[in-house]
Amino acid sequence: MSKYLIRPHHMLCMQFFEGKGYSDGFVASMAAIKEKLEKEDPQVEIVEGTDDVCKNCPHNMGGACENEDSVRQHDKRVYDKVIETVGNSAKWSNITKAIRENIIDSGKMRETCGKCQWSDICFKNYNKLYMSF
Repeated sequence: MSKYLIRPHHMLCMQFFEGKGYSDGFVASMAAIKEKLEKEDPQVEIVEGTDDVCKNCPHNMGGACENEDSVRQHDKRVYDKVIETVGNSAKWSNITKAIRENIIDSGKMRETCGKCQWSDICFKNYNKLYMSF
């Protein structure tokens, strides 16, 4: 696939993904997408609603997330901090750079992640990557 459809909060999740998730199918799919994004540096279209990551999620109910209201809030917080830098479509490396500069390196992860159930994993991995001397 030469172009991926990714919703905003998944762009941030990919930065710290470590092989945990909602189901084995979801984890395998997320790992495969992350690997391709990092190896191929493809064009990514930032989308509203379900994306390529959501295809194997048990919360995907026929193309709509059963937690859509909550997920949209996560998306908006990432979107607001990144979209001005990359637009609605960009190479994965440019998206990663924008996320690191505008969220991770600027200390805005807590406010961006909100009450995400996976945030403990992200902060643990953040501390390993950024706080080791």
